[in-house]
Amino acid sequence: MMTEMTQVHLVGGGVDTLGDPALLRPFVESALARAAGHASRPRLALVLADDRGLAAKFRPPYIEPFEALLPGGFDFMDVFVGGATPADPAVLGSADGFVVGGGPTPVYLAALAPVAPVLRSAVAAGVPYLGFSAGAMVAASPALAGGWCHGGLAVCEEDWSEGLVEIEVREGLDLVPFCVDVHATQGGLLSRAASLPGLPGVERAMGIDEGTCLSVCAEPTGELRLRVSGRGFVWDVARGGDDTMLLRRLASL
Repeated sequence: MMTEMTQVHLVGGGVDTLGDPALLRPFVESALARAAGHASRPRLALVLADDRGLAAKFRPPYIEPFEALLPGGFDFMDVFVGGATPADPAVLGSADGFVVGGGPTPVYLAALAPVAPVLRSAVAAGVPYLGFSAGAMVAASPALAGGWCHGGLAVCEEDWSEGLVEIEVREGLDLVPFCVDVHATQGGLLSRAASLPGLPGVERAMGIDEGTCLSVCAEPTGELRLRVSGRGFVWDVARGGDDTMLLRRLASL
Protein backbone atom coordinates (compact mmCIF):
# COMPACT_ATOMS: atom_id res chain seq x y z
CA MET A 1 0.00 0.00 0.00
CA MET A 2 1.08 3.61 -0.49
CA THR A 3 2.55 5.25 2.57
CA GLU A 4 4.99 7.83 1.15
CA MET A 5 4.59 10.61 -1.41
CA THR A 6 3.72 8.54 -4.46
CA GLN A 7 2.28 9.07 -7.90
CA VAL A 8 0.53 6.37 -9.89
CA HIS A 9 -1.10 7.24 -13.21
CA LEU A 10 -3.57 4.76 -14.71
CA VAL A 11 -4.76 5.10 -18.31
CA GLY A 12 -7.97 3.30 -19.25
CA GLY A 13 -6.83 2.02 -22.64
CA GLY A 14 -3.79 1.29 -24.74
CA VAL A 15 -1.56 4.02 -26.08
CA ASP A 16 -3.55 3.91 -29.34
CA THR A 17 -6.61 5.26 -27.48
CA LEU A 18 -4.72 7.94 -25.54
CA GLY A 19 -5.74 10.86 -27.72
CA ASP A 20 -4.00 13.85 -26.13
CA PRO A 21 -0.34 13.29 -25.11
CA ALA A 22 -0.86 16.00 -22.48
CA LEU A 23 -2.52 13.33 -20.32
CA LEU A 24 1.00 12.11 -19.62
CA ARG A 25 2.33 15.50 -18.50
CA PRO A 26 1.98 14.88 -14.72
CA PHE A 27 3.95 11.65 -15.08
CA VAL A 28 6.57 13.37 -17.26
CA GLU A 29 7.01 16.19 -14.76
CA SER A 30 7.49 13.71 -11.93
CA ALA A 31 10.08 11.74 -13.91
CA LEU A 32 11.95 14.94 -14.74
CA ALA A 33 11.99 15.88 -11.06
CA ARG A 34 13.35 12.44 -10.15
CA ALA A 35 16.13 12.80 -12.72
CA ALA A 36 17.18 16.22 -11.46
CA GLY A 37 19.66 14.52 -9.13
CA HIS A 38 21.79 13.13 -11.97
CA ALA A 39 23.17 14.59 -15.17
CA SER A 40 21.57 12.22 -17.65
CA ARG A 41 18.11 12.39 -19.14
CA PRO A 42 15.28 10.68 -17.25
CA ARG A 43 15.47 6.91 -17.58
CA LEU A 44 12.10 5.30 -18.18
CA ALA A 45 11.68 1.55 -17.83
CA LEU A 46 9.32 0.58 -20.66
CA VAL A 47 7.70 -2.74 -19.76
CA LEU A 48 5.95 -4.47 -22.67
CA ALA A 49 4.57 -7.98 -23.00
CA ASP A 50 6.57 -9.78 -25.67
CA ASP A 51 3.57 -11.81 -26.77
CA ARG A 52 4.56 -13.78 -29.88
CA GLY A 53 7.69 -11.63 -30.15
CA LEU A 54 5.71 -8.47 -30.96
CA ALA A 55 7.03 -6.13 -28.26
CA ALA A 56 9.49 -4.43 -30.62
CA LYS A 57 6.65 -3.74 -33.07
CA PHE A 58 4.50 -2.10 -30.40
CA ARG A 59 7.37 -0.12 -28.86
CA PRO A 60 7.29 2.97 -31.17
CA PRO A 61 3.68 3.98 -30.36
CA TYR A 62 4.61 4.13 -26.67
CA ILE A 63 7.58 6.40 -27.41
CA GLU A 64 5.64 8.84 -29.60
CA PRO A 65 3.58 10.69 -26.94
CA PHE A 66 6.71 11.30 -24.88
CA GLU A 67 8.49 12.64 -27.95
CA ALA A 68 5.52 14.92 -28.59
CA LEU A 69 5.83 16.38 -25.10
CA LEU A 70 9.64 16.55 -24.88
CA PRO A 71 11.53 15.55 -28.05
CA GLY A 72 14.65 13.53 -27.24
CA GLY A 73 14.04 14.09 -23.56
CA PHE A 74 14.11 10.51 -22.29
CA ASP A 75 16.22 7.38 -22.31
CA PHE A 76 14.02 4.29 -22.59
CA MET A 77 15.17 1.04 -21.02
CA ASP A 78 13.26 -1.77 -22.72
CA VAL A 79 11.90 -4.49 -20.44
CA PHE A 80 10.24 -7.06 -22.69
CA VAL A 81 8.52 -9.74 -20.62
CA GLY A 82 6.95 -13.07 -21.40
CA GLY A 83 7.16 -16.76 -20.66
CA ALA A 84 8.64 -17.65 -17.29
CA THR A 85 11.21 -14.84 -17.23
CA PRO A 86 10.45 -12.08 -14.69
CA ALA A 87 11.38 -8.47 -15.27
CA ASP A 88 14.99 -7.56 -14.47
CA PRO A 89 15.01 -5.93 -11.00
CA ALA A 90 18.34 -4.21 -11.73
CA VAL A 91 16.83 -2.29 -14.65
CA LEU A 92 13.71 -1.41 -12.69
CA GLY A 93 15.77 -0.24 -9.73
CA SER A 94 17.64 2.33 -11.85
CA ALA A 95 14.57 3.92 -13.45
CA ASP A 96 13.25 7.44 -12.94
CA GLY A 97 9.81 6.27 -14.02
CA PHE A 98 7.93 3.10 -14.94
CA VAL A 99 5.81 2.79 -18.09
CA VAL A 100 3.85 -0.47 -18.28
CA GLY A 101 1.99 -1.10 -21.51
CA GLY A 102 -1.11 -2.93 -22.60
CA GLY A 103 -1.53 -6.49 -23.78
CA PRO A 104 -2.15 -9.82 -22.03
CA THR A 105 -2.74 -9.02 -18.38
CA PRO A 106 -1.70 -12.48 -17.10
CA VAL A 107 1.70 -12.06 -18.81
CA TYR A 108 2.34 -8.82 -16.95
CA LEU A 109 1.17 -10.29 -13.65
CA ALA A 110 3.47 -13.30 -14.00
CA ALA A 111 6.46 -11.15 -14.95
CA LEU A 112 6.00 -8.34 -12.43
CA ALA A 113 4.71 -10.16 -9.34
CA PRO A 114 8.21 -11.50 -8.47
CA VAL A 115 9.66 -7.96 -8.59
CA ALA A 116 6.68 -6.23 -6.98
CA PRO A 117 8.71 -5.31 -3.85
CA VAL A 118 11.23 -3.47 -6.06
CA LEU A 119 8.46 -1.51 -7.76
CA ARG A 120 6.63 -0.75 -4.51
CA SER A 121 9.81 0.50 -2.86
CA ALA A 122 10.67 2.73 -5.81
CA VAL A 123 7.15 4.16 -6.10
CA ALA A 124 7.05 4.79 -2.36
CA ALA A 125 10.30 6.74 -2.77
CA GLY A 126 8.72 8.95 -5.44
CA VAL A 127 9.39 7.16 -8.73
CA PRO A 128 6.20 7.66 -10.80
CA TYR A 129 4.31 4.75 -12.34
CA LEU A 130 2.30 4.95 -15.57
CA GLY A 131 0.13 2.03 -16.64
CA PHE A 132 -1.78 1.65 -19.90
CA SER A 133 -4.70 -0.81 -19.98
CA ALA A 134 -3.20 -4.05 -18.60
CA GLY A 135 -0.46 -1.94 -17.02
CA ALA A 136 -3.17 -0.08 -15.11
CA MET A 137 -4.90 -3.29 -14.04
CA VAL A 138 -1.77 -4.90 -12.56
CA ALA A 139 -1.09 -1.86 -10.34
CA ALA A 140 -3.71 -3.13 -7.88
CA SER A 141 -3.63 -6.03 -5.44
CA PRO A 142 -5.57 -8.09 -5.82
CA ALA A 143 -5.44 -7.33 -9.53
CA LEU A 144 -8.00 -8.34 -12.13
CA ALA A 145 -6.50 -11.02 -14.38
CA GLY A 146 -9.51 -11.49 -16.67
CA GLY A 147 -12.73 -13.44 -16.99
CA TRP A 148 -16.10 -12.66 -18.52
CA CYS A 149 -18.58 -14.35 -16.14
CA HIS A 150 -19.57 -13.81 -12.52
CA GLY A 151 -21.36 -16.70 -10.88
CA GLY A 152 -21.80 -18.30 -14.27
CA LEU A 153 -23.53 -15.24 -15.75
CA ALA A 154 -21.92 -13.13 -18.46
CA VAL A 155 -20.88 -9.62 -17.40
CA CYS A 156 -18.97 -8.67 -20.56
CA GLU A 157 -18.00 -10.02 -23.97
CA GLU A 158 -15.83 -13.12 -23.99
CA ASP A 159 -13.24 -11.26 -26.08
CA TRP A 160 -12.08 -9.55 -22.87
CA SER A 161 -11.65 -12.78 -20.92
CA GLU A 162 -7.87 -13.37 -21.27
CA GLY A 163 -8.79 -17.04 -21.62
CA LEU A 164 -10.59 -17.17 -18.27
CA VAL A 165 -14.28 -17.85 -17.72
CA GLU A 166 -15.04 -16.66 -14.18
CA ILE A 167 -13.67 -13.28 -13.14
CA GLU A 168 -10.34 -13.93 -11.46
CA VAL A 169 -8.14 -11.73 -9.29
CA ARG A 170 -4.48 -12.45 -8.56
CA GLU A 171 -1.63 -10.90 -6.63
CA GLY A 172 -0.67 -7.60 -8.23
CA LEU A 173 1.75 -4.76 -7.51
CA ASP A 174 -0.26 -3.28 -4.64
CA LEU A 175 0.38 0.32 -5.70
CA VAL A 176 -3.24 1.44 -5.32
CA PRO A 177 -5.87 0.45 -2.73
CA PHE A 178 -8.56 -0.64 -5.19
CA CYS A 179 -9.04 -3.06 -8.07
CA VAL A 180 -8.85 -1.67 -11.62
CA ASP A 181 -10.67 -2.43 -14.87
CA VAL A 182 -10.19 -0.50 -18.11
CA HIS A 183 -11.96 0.24 -21.42
CA ALA A 184 -14.95 0.73 -19.11
CA THR A 185 -17.43 2.48 -21.41
CA GLN A 186 -15.94 1.75 -24.82
CA GLY A 187 -15.43 -1.96 -24.16
CA GLY A 188 -18.61 -2.50 -22.18
CA LEU A 189 -16.56 -3.42 -19.12
CA LEU A 190 -18.28 -1.25 -16.54
CA SER A 191 -20.46 -4.24 -15.71
CA ARG A 192 -17.34 -6.30 -14.99
CA ALA A 193 -15.88 -3.54 -12.84
CA ALA A 194 -19.15 -3.43 -10.89
CA SER A 195 -18.79 -7.16 -10.23
CA LEU A 196 -15.36 -6.85 -8.60
CA PRO A 197 -16.26 -5.58 -5.09
CA GLY A 198 -17.08 -8.62 -3.05
CA LEU A 199 -14.49 -10.84 -4.68
CA PRO A 200 -11.75 -12.03 -2.28
CA GLY A 201 -9.83 -8.99 -1.05
CA VAL A 202 -11.77 -6.47 -3.16
CA GLU A 203 -13.83 -3.75 -1.47
CA ARG A 204 -13.55 -1.08 -4.16
CA ALA A 205 -12.95 -0.96 -7.91
CA MET A 206 -12.27 1.71 -10.51
CA GLY A 207 -13.42 1.31 -14.11
CA ILE A 208 -11.45 3.71 -16.29
CA ASP A 209 -12.57 4.86 -19.74
CA GLU A 210 -10.31 5.01 -22.77
CA GLY A 211 -8.63 8.36 -23.31
CA THR A 212 -8.81 8.94 -19.57
CA CYS A 213 -6.16 8.95 -16.86
CA LEU A 214 -6.72 8.41 -13.15
CA SER A 215 -3.86 9.91 -11.16
CA VAL A 216 -3.50 8.60 -7.63
CA CYS A 217 -1.30 10.61 -5.29
CA ALA A 218 -0.58 9.78 -1.69
CA GLU A 219 0.80 12.42 0.64
CA PRO A 220 3.31 11.45 3.37
CA THR A 221 0.40 11.85 5.80
CA GLY A 222 -1.38 8.97 4.06
CA GLU A 223 -4.05 11.21 2.52
CA LEU A 224 -5.09 9.88 -0.89
CA ARG A 225 -5.91 12.26 -3.74
CA LEU A 226 -7.58 11.20 -6.98
CA ARG A 227 -7.49 13.31 -10.14
CA VAL A 228 -9.20 12.48 -13.42
CA SER A 229 -8.03 13.91 -16.73
CA GLY A 230 -9.05 13.26 -20.30
CA ARG A 231 -12.21 12.87 -22.32
CA GLY A 232 -13.95 10.09 -20.38
CA PHE A 233 -15.03 9.00 -16.93
CA VAL A 234 -13.72 6.95 -14.04
CA TRP A 235 -16.38 4.76 -12.45
CA ASP A 236 -15.82 4.29 -8.71
CA VAL A 237 -17.61 1.19 -7.41
CA ALA A 238 -17.75 0.19 -3.74
CA ARG A 239 -19.70 -2.27 -1.65
CA GLY A 240 -22.80 -0.96 0.07
CA GLY A 241 -25.08 -2.60 2.57
CA ASP A 242 -27.55 -5.42 1.88
CA ASP A 243 -25.65 -6.74 -1.13
CA THR A 244 -25.78 -3.40 -2.95
CA MET A 245 -23.14 -1.48 -4.87
CA LEU A 246 -22.40 2.23 -4.64
CA LEU A 247 -21.38 3.88 -7.92
CA ARG A 248 -19.78 7.30 -8.36
CA ARG A 249 -18.89 8.78 -11.74
CA LEU A 250 -15.72 10.88 -11.69
CA ALA A 251 -14.72 13.24 -14.48
CA SER A 252 -12.08 15.82 -15.30
CA LEU A 253 -12.73 19.21 -13.71
